[in-house]
Amino acid sequence: MVIHMCDKQKQPENQEVPIDSTLLAHLKSKLSRLSALLKREESSDAEDDLSFYHDGEDVRVNSLTSPPPEEEIRIPTIWAFEVYTPTCINNLRRGATTLGWVSSDGMFINPDFTNRVEDFRSRASGGGWLNLGYIVNEGKSTWPMHRQGPLPDKVRSIRAAIHQPLPSTTILICQFLFEESAIISVEQTLRAEYATYSTPIRGGRRFISVENQKHEATNTMRAYLRSICTNWIKEHVPGYFSSEYSISGIPTCELVTFKHCRPYEPIGTPIYSFLQMLNLEHNYQAWKTDDAKGMFFQFFEVVEHEFGRAVITGKLDEMLAGQSLEAYGKDRESQILNWVRYLDHTLGAWVLYVLTLDFEKQLGMIRDDYGNIDISNIKTAAKDAIHIDHKLLHLQRDVVPFADDLTAYCENEHVFMHEVCNFSPANDRRKAGNLFKSMKEAMVSKARYLVRVEAQTRAIAIRVGQVISSITTDKLANSNLKLQRGVYWMTFMLLVLTVVLVFAEFKDYTVDWVLIQRVLHFGS
Repeated sequence: MVIHMCDKQKQPENQEVPIDSTLLAHLKSKLSRLSALLKREESSDAEDDLSFYHDGEDVRVNSLTSPPPEEEIRIPTIWAFEVYTPTCINNLRRGATTLGWVSSDGMFINPDFTNRVEDFRSRASGGGWLNLGYIVNEGKSTWPMHRQGPLPDKVRSIRAAIHQPLPSTTILICQFLFEESAIISVEQTLRAEYATYSTPIRGGRRFISVENQKHEATNTMRAYLRSICTNWIKEHVPGYFSSEYSISGIPTCELVTFKHCRPYEPIGTPIYSFLQMLNLEHNYQAWKTDDAKGMFFQFFEVVEHEFGRAVITGKLDEMLAGQSLEAYGKDRESQILNWVRYLDHTLGAWVLYVLTLDFEKQLGMIRDDYGNIDISNIKTAAKDAIHIDHKLLHLQRDVVPFADDLTAYCENEHVFMHEVCNFSPANDRRKAGNLFKSMKEAMVSKARYLVRVEAQTRAIAIRVGQVISSITTDKLANSNLKLQRGVYWMTFMLLVLTVVLVFAEFKDYTVDWVLIQRVLHFGS
């Protein structure tokens, strides 16, 4: 059956059909209940998934990533190093004076060390090492030769020294000795229990495992201990690494000791272990030396943004095996903490390498900054060029003397390796030579590279400045030409106005001001 509708009954095609308000409210209620049901279902599924981890897997992983009950993991000290280049050497004297470390009465060890540093820096070859003794909190010194100062929380004392490898580069070595609560903080973090949890993401859920949480917590605790040291240097004796120009930040070296475990187990250990949480599970990146048997060194220069980190680690009773340490302290830990001062030259050579990498990256970034200047936009180009010029000038004042001094320093292997330990790979399968001899060769190459890049960047900066100056001069000339044309018209109009006024004055004519306004308007 076909039903024919008259034209009157046909609805316009674009007319909206009204929806009953009761029906709309009912639909909204149904959708709300459906959404809540779906969320409850997702939550139930997530809880079911998490129960698999909570009931067994988390217990197993927590056990594997926690140290054995009898193990003791301690970080008794962290070194922090600051470098004073020509642009910031005054910060060392200013900070030492403010802290009261400079004395004229001779009570301190090397009381005039700032004058000695100036003497080192004025020599053709540099070279020098100064012991500054221990720094303790004010009022807590039991020996008058101790320097005093406001120590950071969780630090009982600081052993300080000056290392002057180059005429233009002074290194302040600060060995921060921690209180017991800080020494065991990383072990406590490793022994904590963690549980897998999930977070919603687009299209599903993300599960955060026990090992990821523990690894992140351990790294965070270690970073916190390092920040205690670096923040103190930034506040009191800031140098190049504390400045906005440094990429690496203040270099640090942690001492991590074990009572029973030997770090760097051979490759092929279980997938989970507490050594993995400490990034000490494999020895491929570790180095050993006969000068300090039982001590392993790991440098993080291959890790992005962590080339200023190092670790010294080992089993406590095997560290410095074969050496007579009775005169260095009553217990093994004290003996090691007092002996490691002999590593100042070794760690100082590593800090030079870190500084070389930092300068290399800085110059490369400044070179690229010049390349990114938009020459077509003269307003921003001039501003950007001035900002980059300031950065380049600041860096040139440090890099140019550093590169020249470093080349001369590294060319004499006997001078460079003086009191520097000879390191070889801890992993026998790694084909690498002596660590610091390789660093020396790398620094010679990088010093030459710094000279080349500085010259390239300087030439680019000069050319960019010339182009911007030419464009600015051309635009200024065009603006002056337009201004001159306007001045000519204005002069002509004033001349016409003067003639009319004079003619009206002497001929007793009435001035037609409307006509004058039209002429002036035409001229403008």
